[in-house]
Amino acid sequence: MIPTTDRADILELSGRIRAVVGHLIRRVRNESGTSLSWSQSALLSALDRRPRSTASQLAMDNGLRTQTVWATVDILVARGLAERARDPEDRRNVRITLTSAGLEELLSDRQVREQWIVDVLMHEFSDPERNLLVAVIPLLERLAGSARTLEQDR
Repeated sequence: MIPTTDRADILELSGRIRAVVGHLIRRVRNESGTSLSWSQSALLSALDRRPRSTASQLAMDNGLRTQTVWATVDILVARGLAERARDPEDRRNVRITLTSAGLEELLSDRQVREQWIVDVLMHEFSDPERNLLVAVIPLLERLAGSARTLEQDR
């Protein structure tokens, strides 16, 4: 275990966390065999969490540019996975929603990804190792949910 008391130790820890989380995300994505790109999958998930979003909301929530969101929404609409409609309250806004096909694709994709993780956890991890992962989850959630920005440290 590496000590985590000085800046160099914390820098090494942060690099290892970033690398392993990135690798896990890419591995799970690769194992799923999904036809969705990263941004398509992210937007389908975002629309599931926050129905009737605007492109600006989706961009802000997912760290994407609004132009990227619109390009991705165009693809999702063409594939029948999402639909656009003018906001009846404010006709200047366009709301984007999942279609039933979009929800089905999202749920199917999630199920395949989670099944790969389940299989690995069941066959390659011991009970104590799985318990250690359970204990780490709240810390990773706290890290991912931090409101801290880089500007606060500059």
